Amino acid sequence: MDLSNIINADILLIDIPFNELRKNNFKSQEKLILNNEKILKLSSIILFNGTSGAEHYICLIECSEKLYLYDDANKSKTISLIGNYYKIINNELYIKKIYGLVYLKVEKTSGGKFRRKLLKKY
Repeated sequence: MDLSNIINADILLIDIPFNELRKNNFKSQEKLILNNEKILKLSSIILFNGTSGAEHYICLIECSEKLYLYDDANKSKTISLIGNYYKIINNELYIKKIYGLVYLKVEKTSGGKFRRKLLKKY
């Protein structure tokens, strides 16, 4: 991903072209550092699930260094623990379904950990 033109962003949505996934050229990053040295952290992964005529999108959401799956088609509407970023990014079944990535701005705390910067309401 070429992010050299992005100077400032609090939120970033990256659309992944299907041809990149098919070529297995896709490489995601857990953290992005912009030109102004602001850090964005992967917050969620949007997955495309289905075939032509039966498309459906599901979402992996990051919370406390773990990824959870939310699928609104699931009748119980539960959120399931899937694993961490590295488990997902090394799993071919998930990689082939990635449709988009959502990154949010984070700040480094005094303890060296990262926390999300809350977005302002507009």
